Amino acid sequence: GHLPIRTDAFFQTERTQGSAIYSRGASNRCLKVGGILFGMADVVRVTRVIDDESDEEGEEGSSLQYRLREEAGGLKHVSGDIFVNDVKAGSWCGVLVDRDRVGRGFFSVCDGESAELQEVSVKFCDSRGSPRLQALRQVEGTDRGGFLYMDEFKIDKPEFRLIDQPEFHTLVMGIFHGMSDPTAGTMAPLRMLNIGEVPQQIASFVQRSCNRTDIGAEALYQILHVEPSVAGHWTIAVYIPDMRDGLSPADQARVDEIRAALNPWPPSPDGTGDATPEDRAEMKALASLGEQANARQFIRAGFSQAVELVEGSDCNFFYATPASVVGHGSRMSHQAACQVAFVEKQPAPNPPSGLDLELYEIFENGRPRLTELLGLIMRSSGEDLEAVRQQLQQHVRTMGEEIVRLKDAGASIAGSMSIHFCAANYVPFGMCIPLLVELEPEAINGRDESNNTPLMVAAASVPMASSLNQAPDIARIEELVALGADRDLQDPRGRTAYGVLRGACSGLRDFYATFRLHAEQSDGEAEREAALDRAEAMLMPPGGPTEADLATMQSGGHAMDEDSDGGDGDY
Repeated sequence: GHLPIRTDAFFQTERTQGSAIYSRGASNRCLKVGGILFGMADVVRVTRVIDDESDEEGEEGSSLQYRLREEAGGLKHVSGDIFVNDVKAGSWCGVLVDRDRVGRGFFSVCDGESAELQEVSVKFCDSRGSPRLQALRQVEGTDRGGFLYMDEFKIDKPEFRLIDQPEFHTLVMGIFHGMSDPTAGTMAPLRMLNIGEVPQQIASFVQRSCNRTDIGAEALYQILHVEPSVAGHWTIAVYIPDMRDGLSPADQARVDEIRAALNPWPPSPDGTGDATPEDRAEMKALASLGEQANARQFIRAGFSQAVELVEGSDCNFFYATPASVVGHGSRMSHQAACQVAFVEKQPAPNPPSGLDLELYEIFENGRPRLTELLGLIMRSSGEDLEAVRQQLQQHVRTMGEEIVRLKDAGASIAGSMSIHFCAANYVPFGMCIPLLVELEPEAINGRDESNNTPLMVAAASVPMASSLNQAPDIARIEELVALGADRDLQDPRGRTAYGVLRGACSGLRDFYATFRLHAEQSDGEAEREAALDRAEAMLMPPGGPTEADLATMQSGGHAMDEDSDGGDGDY
């Protein structure tokens, strides 16, 4: 029924295993609450696990279980446990790729491991393993050595998790009733109180103590700079924050509940779930909070958000180099880590609805019939060919009449994103672009849900409509430029359509590099390069390339260093 205040000097802890981390600065007092020692010097250490078949053995008398798998392709799996004061607090695992060893087979090795690792590798490196990101290219040594992907990092022991939930604060702060100073050595009866009844200095003391990013940050340091299977073997480390590891159990349950409502089983007749817009907004907010909470320990350890990848990705990536990962004496505080703002995607236009959606569906629903008629033209001759041409003309005329009717009724060409659809699907919808621009000239520079213009969509689609030995059809670019498309406009990553084209070329080459397919030096390859040169000349911004465009040119030729989000996409 009483709370003991311990005044032991925990700073005398020997650092024979792991590292001591000091959550209370110079104070030598600590507070024990429900098994958690606040203000103490926790000793954090990590272990690894190695295959039973391995000859490597642990230290004498240790209880470590080992597993380390190294494959002939230069890829190594590393994993282990995280201990705090000899109590297992969590676990970690990752994949380490030796870029010096795999060479041009970097993508192939990553793809052979998992689709997730392949996606991460393409985001951060080219086919040789050299970094794409400008921030990494500026760090010496990142073009060689190991590429480490931290697949999982969990502090799952409740008392060592990211404890900063309001209900926990209320629970813990309730024990301080009647105490004016938790370090004064006084005793007080145990009684639950609301957080508002707790003296401010005590509330601040406990809240700081409850933020356990110190443990995660120190464990990361141990893994990256002390653990023998990892330390010294990497120059780039990457992690994707897991929002579930940053949420309380109650919040995790709420996210699962909303997801179940979004995707019911069995599916509803109309294909939609029972979740409301408010539910979706709540899940998005919880996901963002959980992701940021999980990322704090990585930020404290020296990881940075890959800002260059924000607009081109569906998740956040964090990266580190050996020099950025520092020990507890040099790393930022928990409060400073909480002040680090995440870079968010730029707001995008809402998807088409109402009359705009009806206009978009003219193209979406008309695609099968129009494609069929064009196919018949290719296979017909004589009177049959003439009959098919008449059917095609009638179909296009009907589409045009419906487009005009909806436009007169109040539909927006730009809001429907119809020109984007036609630019991505130039065959068979290229013939519709002049009519759409005539009805609404400003729509030629409209934005889609990814904040791309039709010219950017066309630029991204061109390489994907060809092969390494076949010249691409650049008519879609020629037509949009002729109709007045603005070549100086930029996407959220700062690229013009010129930079998007080069990025799409890189995306195609990345695909071929993953499967070790290479272009033959043939007439077809020469024609392809010549067509891409013409497309680049047409897309060159009157104001010159942007910094993002120039960054994509550093690897030379059409083998750009940015992956593409383009192609047919959602169109």
